[in-house]
Amino acid sequence: MRALLIARLLTRRRLRRLRERPVQAVVQVGLLLVAPVLRVLPVGSGSSGRDVGAMLAASGEPSVDVARLLASAFAGTWLLLAIGGGMQVTTTIDDVDGGGLLVHAAGMHQFLLGRTIADESRRIILFSIWVLVGIGSVALGAGAPIALLLGLVGFSLLTVSASMAGRAVGLLVYRTASDRGWNWSLPSTAAPALIGGLAALGFQFPETAIRLLSLPPLGWFAAPLFVRLPGVEADPIGIVGGLAVGIVASGGGYLAFERLARDVWFREHALPETDSEKPSGVGPRLRAVLERRVDPPIAAIGWRTVVRRLRAPLPFVITGAIGVILLIHAVEHGLPDETAAYGAVYLAVASAAVLALNPLADEGPVLALILTSPLSGTQLVRGYAVGALSIAVPTSLLLALGTAAVGNSVPLTVASLAVVGPLTAGATGCALAAGVLVPRYEAANVLSSESFGLPRKYATVGFLLTQLAVAAPFALAVEFGRTLPVLAGGTAGTVALALSMGLIAGRYAANRLDGYRLT
Repeated sequence: MRALLIARLLTRRRLRRLRERPVQAVVQVGLLLVAPVLRVLPVGSGSSGRDVGAMLAASGEPSVDVARLLASAFAGTWLLLAIGGGMQVTTTIDDVDGGGLLVHAAGMHQFLLGRTIADESRRIILFSIWVLVGIGSVALGAGAPIALLLGLVGFSLLTVSASMAGRAVGLLVYRTASDRGWNWSLPSTAAPALIGGLAALGFQFPETAIRLLSLPPLGWFAAPLFVRLPGVEADPIGIVGGLAVGIVASGGGYLAFERLARDVWFREHALPETDSEKPSGVGPRLRAVLERRVDPPIAAIGWRTVVRRLRAPLPFVITGAIGVILLIHAVEHGLPDETAAYGAVYLAVASAAVLALNPLADEGPVLALILTSPLSGTQLVRGYAVGALSIAVPTSLLLALGTAAVGNSVPLTVASLAVVGPLTAGATGCALAAGVLVPRYEAANVLSSESFGLPRKYATVGFLLTQLAVAAPFALAVEFGRTLPVLAGGTAGTVALALSMGLIAGRYAANRLDGYRLT
């Protein structure tokens, strides 16, 4: 069967890539070794999973709370995998592993079937770690290893159905956005924000989240586990319902995914025409502002930086999600004043790092053209800095304002807001210097539809050390002195260090880029 041959080929290719990237392989193997370690370590309030299972076996009466907790865990995993599957959609045949060669050799149906077998097998193996960690010790402690095997069966069906349903919905959203001229980066940006929002709500209201997630049909996926687990009542309707939902979602999702892939992958992806005289939307307006305020070469480089981040916004969204979670927690429960101040510093440094720490990797094939162009290193650095700051400064100021507004100390709030802008500007220059000193030239395909440049670890460590030194005066003033003179001195010291370090680092980055010139 050609589909099995394609699945074997793709699996062997991924294994070879893991051998070529030993660090990634060690991390994944380490995750697989977490399960046997956590089985014997105490969790939560000091009771291990084996103790919980032993208590279930000794009670002799069904526990509704445990059943709801396990069912909600399965349902939450289904939602997470479905959203992740929607984010991993590929939009052109060139982005698919194997590309048009395997499609031409085996046919579209056999290729998609083989690719699905390879992908889902890998997901079942990797994500089953959470079943082993979450319920493995409980089942073994209760003396019911058969319950663990049945739970793995239900989880495998959960994994396949969630992935296929998410992929089908993701391609449908992309096709709808493409037909109506929408920007595909908006749905792809909303997906991680949705994950972060759901996780934040779940942590804020755990009882309500458990009760809602344990409801059918998603709560049915844990039903096979309850058949042989002592202390939990079996649910025959849940077993049949979970099996039916899993089969329908898997089969229907695959058929819909195949039909959508035939339509989307072979389309002509032309860029929509825009009226340059009357730009609409934030992006064209920002481009018009850049072209009016700075030189055309610098504006072009800055605009390319903005466009790349708008097309691949995942790192920036993940970074900003921490600020949003802090803001939600502050509104609900309040935050200590020093935590809000440190959150403002984090947002300033993190936003600059995401946008400017590895500029050369995002250039791709254009890098050779840039290095052979008459542009100087100073123009390149200014262009990268303008593009990064046009996004980083407003975003960090907005999130810092929301986080600091809930503080009780007015002088500390004012000092936090005063330090954010200069710290972001200085961190951008330091990030550019670290990125060109220890560059990484290739972009990392973390998701099929998104690629961004992962900086080297030495660049990241060096950047963080410099930012710790720059933020030290402000941190010392926040930690050891809350009086107005001390805060003013700490803020002034951090602002002066940030701006001076940013200027020095920017000059170094420009000289370094001049040394990369190709002739």
